[in-house]
Amino acid sequence: MKVFLGLLLTCWLVGCTTTGGRSFDVNNVSKIREGKTSASEVLTLLGTPYQKHTSINGEERWIYVYSEVESLPGIAAMYGNSKATTEMVDLVIKSGVVKECTMTKSSKEGRGYVPMAGGGSGYDEKVRCKDL
Repeated sequence: MKVFLGLLLTCWLVGCTTTGGRSFDVNNVSKIREGKTSASEVLTLLGTPYQKHTSINGEERWIYVYSEVESLPGIAAMYGNSKATTEMVDLVIKSGVVKECTMTKSSKEGRGYVPMAGGGSGYDEKVRCKDL
């Protein structure tokens, strides 16, 4: 408990970066080809998906997501700029082969905790994996 409180106090005093999801190598995403890359190859390239769902028609949806939020220390975080970035890969797999692959990159900046709530200024970019 003392260690947790120490970390919390340190983060409050000096600012912090918070991450979520599972890190993956974005460079490997461009190697994924719709209709050619197998599910086992995706596991080798990106690792275990953050989320995995199977639809009633047998298609699987694999989601890889990694987010990072940088904030200023203490009370300054409420009034200074914060930045939130997210990288997400969305795969549809049918019969063990990638059917669809898209990647979305998002970056938001704003005052206080605005980026974490989806506000602020920034961009969202969605591209097919083959176009990376």
